[in-house]
Amino acid sequence: MKTLLAASIALMLTGASFAQTNNSGSTGGSGNDGNPNYLTGPNIQRFYQDDTMTTMKSAAEMKAEMDAMTDEERASLATACESNQDPKFEELCLSMRTN
Repeated sequence: MKTLLAASIALMLTGASFAQTNNSGSTGGSGNDGNPNYLTGPNIQRFYQDDTMTTMKSAAEMKAEMDAMTDEERASLATACESNQDPKFEELCLSMRTN
């Protein structure tokens, strides 16, 4: 009985550790570190007119922001948009592809 209880506890603890990582094995992150969470990082605000990130900047402003980004930032944003499943960022990702 003790062995069964010990095995059950071990399985529960193992399951909890798997729940803390995403598909890439990392625990998340944001910004321009190349992971798909670039969309939730601090640099994403540059594409919106308001703090709630509900209103996109104009096409000319979007292009200017894209041009001001480093190649690494553009690559990180492109990678994030390829795997994006959040409707909040659909418009941004679509506009990023057209610029």
